[in-house]
Amino acid sequence: YQLLEKAQEFTVSIPVQADLKEAVAFCGSKSGRDYDKFKEAHLTALPAQKIQTPVIEACDLFYECRVVYRQTMEPALVHADIRQSNYANGDYHVFYYGEIVACYRK
Repeated sequence: YQLLEKAQEFTVSIPVQADLKEAVAFCGSKSGRDYDKFKEAHLTALPAQKIQTPVIEACDLFYECRVVYRQTMEPALVHADIRQSNYANGDYHVFYYGEIVACYRK
């Protein structure tokens, strides 16, 4: 969250041929505040073509994006069951919308 807020850009690296199931599972379930995801998942960062945020070397398809809009969840609009089970501490997600500025294959 802090990195995205600061950078205002992000990349999406998609593994087409590489078997990265374990790395994807790790990165999708752990916070970057608590773990160095590149180190823990044995991933290598490569420079992106048009933005400063890196892509993942083991992947085959890359999207480079800049944040064009963000929306904080509105607690009153979240179903009560979800609010209680996932947001008991009031730490609601922020949704980011990106404009794709580059898309390419390895």
